[in-house]
Formats: sequence, C-alpha cells, structure tokens
Amino acid sequence: ISAQLRRKLWGRLFFDGIEVVRPKDDGDHNTNLAAMQECLNLFRAGGRLFVFPEGTSTLGPRHLPLKSGAAKLALDHLATGGELQIVPVGIHYESPWAFRSRVEIVVGSPVSTNLLWSLSPRARLKEMKHRMQRGLEAVGINVVSEDYQAMVQRLAKVATSTKNRSYFKTLKAFEQSIPKTILREWRTLEADFANRPLL
Repeated sequence: ISAQLRRKLWGRLFFDGIEVVRPKDDGDHNTNLAAMQECLNLFRAGGRLFVFPEGTSTLGPRHLPLKSGAAKLALDHLATGGELQIVPVGIHYESPWAFRSRVEIVVGSPVSTNLLWSLSPRARLKEMKHRMQRGLEAVGINVVSEDYQAMVQRLAKVATSTKNRSYFKTLKAFEQSIPKTILREWRTLEADFANRPLL
C-alpha cells in the first residue's frame, strides 16, 4: 500500500500492508527495496499478496500502463524455484464515490507463469507484464473516455437495479459500443432527467 495511507493515526487504524513510496509520494524511496524483500519473504512463507500493478487505485476509463514491480516480484520468486499463482481481480463499484456502495468482485483466470528461461531478463519482464495486463483487461472495463465510462456505468446501474444481473457483465457488454436502440432510449431519458430536478 502507499506509505501515504499510514502517515496519520486514523490511516494506520484502517490500512495495513507492506508500504511502498510511489514516485508521486513524499518519502524515502529507498525503503521500497526493503518492501520488495518483505514481499518475497511473504511469498516464501506461503503468504498472499494483493498488488495494484498500475501504482494507483484510481478508477479511470481504462487500465494505465503497468509498473514493473509486480512482474519483477513474480519473476524473482520464480527464479528461486518458488511456486506462484497470479490471479487477476477486478473490483467494480456501482457508485465508487458513495460509502457502502454495492461492489462486484470478478476473479479471472490465473496468469501463466511458464516462461522460456532462454529469454533475456528484459524480455521475460516484458512478457510477464503483458500477461498481467491481458489478465486485468479481462476482469476490467477499458473504454475510450471518462464520458463514455460514466454513460455505461449509469446504464449498467439501471439495468441491474431491478433484475438479478451482473453489473460487471453489463458493463463488459457495453465496453465496445452501446446498441443503437438502447442509446436512443437513453438519450430520451437523459433529456427527461434534465428537465426534472431531483431531490
């Protein structure tokens, strides 16, 4: 987790984990070497680690390029003969800004860790990052803009409010495009909403 989250007492009450100092954070970036070693020790002890490989938990319209830390950790552990299962997880909030919003967690297929060790270290790192990226894209939503993201989130919320339907699957169905009939009806509703102030 970001060291920023544990700077104050209230943060330490709610957040626990292995602290890292991100490039945008204030703090001693040299502590990250110790954090990486702590992660490796956790793997060797059979522990589990949850990583945001983009270096953020921001809910943008698509995945950001992955940082190298998670892939490097995996490769370092595998190089010592350790076993490792990498599982991509998607977290989808119906109302990300709201306290106690409904959330759907999507668990993806494990990422293959079988690599040709004849590859150079740089090529192995690039391939592992690529596999992680594909795994995350399968459990996430990747759309063209924040406006389009806001629209498909509204549509998915409406679609799942009265039926027992997957919020994630509804978002994923609209990832590339929205059917014209739905879009036409939605535009009519939007105009109607604009003329009806809600309390």
